[in-house]
Amino acid sequence: LLELRGYEQTPDGIDALVPTGRISTHEDRDGDGTFEHHTVFVDHLLFPRFAMPFGADAILTSETNRDEVWKYTDTNKDGVADKKELFTTGFGRGGSMEAQPSNLMWAMDNWLYSTVNSFRLRWTPAGVIREATGPSSSQWGVTQDNNGKVWFQHGASGLPGYFQFPIHYGNFATSDQFEPDLEMVWPAPHMIGDVQAGMPGTRWPDGTVVYGTGAAGNAIYRGHRLPQDLVGDYLHGEVVARSVRRLRPVRTEGLTQLRNVYPRREFIRSLDPLFRPVGLSNAPDGTIYIADMYRGVIEGAPWAKEGTYLWEKIKQYQLNKVLGHGRVWRLTYEGMTPDRTKPRMLQETAAQLVQHLSHANGWWRDTAQQLLVLKQDKAVAPALKTLVRTSKNELARFHALW
Repeated sequence: LLELRGYEQTPDGIDALVPTGRISTHEDRDGDGTFEHHTVFVDHLLFPRFAMPFGADAILTSETNRDEVWKYTDTNKDGVADKKELFTTGFGRGGSMEAQPSNLMWAMDNWLYSTVNSFRLRWTPAGVIREATGPSSSQWGVTQDNNGKVWFQHGASGLPGYFQFPIHYGNFATSDQFEPDLEMVWPAPHMIGDVQAGMPGTRWPDGTVVYGTGAAGNAIYRGHRLPQDLVGDYLHGEVVARSVRRLRPVRTEGLTQLRNVYPRREFIRSLDPLFRPVGLSNAPDGTIYIADMYRGVIEGAPWAKEGTYLWEKIKQYQLNKVLGHGRVWRLTYEGMTPDRTKPRMLQETAAQLVQHLSHANGWWRDTAQQLLVLKQDKAVAPALKTLVRTSKNELARFHALW
């Protein structure tokens, strides 16, 4: 879990860039589905941009206003990183905090994709290589679908940044890739009106934002413990709207249009003004995890400085007094129990990992593939070839090929 403990502690943002960020691990040791054990993996980070698991007991991360990606490893199995290695350079850039690269995702093609950057990275036994891609128009999220196509999340617009074709072919968008008025959001009527755009951007009497403005944390559902009709749908948080959106890709003659599954409504809408869904991910148990920042102020300097409409709303409802209460939700479905099977892939052989490529949950397939690539154990090549040639599971064949 990535903890942005220095995020906008005051609306003017004067203490935002302090080395109080950290990456921690939360573990469910008794198998009841609730995390009860906590360890700080890496501490004293300067507003870390992402935390990407990288093989056994290792994490890749990068800090704000830094150019490097570092690999932190726990070598003695105590849950705390004790080794720091340079993974790559030339990754970050300056500018405002929200305009810098975030997210890093190991995709099915074994390339690592991030937001903002017009290149992708790849680990090899001889070192990290990079390759130019098209611009992804992204800011706060990277995910992939079951076919391995990478989807990027924009920020301010509230809509996905790029998704038509694989980004390494370039950037190609169509004029109707979003259904009409898809940029409009439909939150629950929380009556607050803390919208940066002021009255023109506020829906009255609801006091809710009219157009998406704070999208974050995308995920395409690829699990096995939620209804099947959710598989393949694009989910992302909208923190100003206190909502989670569910968009459905509709493909016509090779082109994709996104549509709201719930016209004039949203997938999740909260009346709690502190609900701030900043991240979504497919979980090992087949459900969806939602990272909720759970705080009053989500937009700081310079947009909420003294004298602005937003600052007056913050003061009116004392939103600046609610900090430090982040939480993680599990999205479940009545009658479908989460899969409590605990992953133990770090202790498994390469041959055992191959079996997970046929799992119904994309999290298991992705993790097994990454570990197989990092192990570089050529002894499993015959098993992979057999899987490609004989499996009736199309998704298993995809992963085995890669």
